[in-house]
Amino acid sequence: MTAAPAILAILATICFALAATLWQRATMGGGVSAGDPRSFLRLLRNPVWLLGLVAQGLGVAFQAAALDRGRVAIIQPLLVITIIWALPLGYLLTGQKVTWAQVGGALLIVAGLVLFGGFGDPASGVDDAPTSDWVVAIAIIVVVCAVLGVVANRASPTIKAGGLGAVAGILFGLAAVLMKPVV
Repeated sequence: MTAAPAILAILATICFALAATLWQRATMGGGVSAGDPRSFLRLLRNPVWLLGLVAQGLGVAFQAAALDRGRVAIIQPLLVITIIWALPLGYLLTGQKVTWAQVGGALLIVAGLVLFGGFGDPASGVDDAPTSDWVVAIAIIVVVCAVLGVVANRASPTIKAGGLGAVAGILFGLAAVLMKPVV
C-alpha cells in the first residue's frame, strides 16, 4: 500500500475533528435544545455550524478517497485519531481544558495503533464476503447497538456518553464497510 490512503485518512480525521469542534462551538452560545425542533432551524442559519457541515462533508470525501485506495482494516483504525485532533481543536476553538488524563488517553490510542500496525495483519483478509455473512454480521451489530443504546439511556451521564459513543463508533465502522464497495 502506498502512503496516499493513509494521508487521505489522516486528512479525513482532521476534517471530522474540526466539524465536531465547530458544531460544539455553534451550540455553546445557548438557544439550542435537543427537544426543540426550532433549534435545528437556528443551526441552519449559524455560519459556524454550517462551516462544520462543510468540514464533515470534506471528511467523508477524504474517507471515501482513502477507502477507494486502501483496505478498510487499515483506513478505519486510522480514523480513531479524530479524537486526538479534537483535543487541540477543542482547546483552541471552544476553550476546553485538556487534562493529563485526556493526553494519556491520546497516547494510549497512538500506542494501540502502533501495536495494531506492527503486530496485526491488517492487510490480510478477503475483499468480499457472502451475503449470508453480511446478514449475520449486520444482525449482530443491530442487536449490540440496541442493547448498548437501551443500557446507556438508563445510566448516568458518563455511562450514557460512553455507550452512545460506542454505538456511534460501531455504526460509523459499518458505514465505512458499506461505503468501500460503493467507492
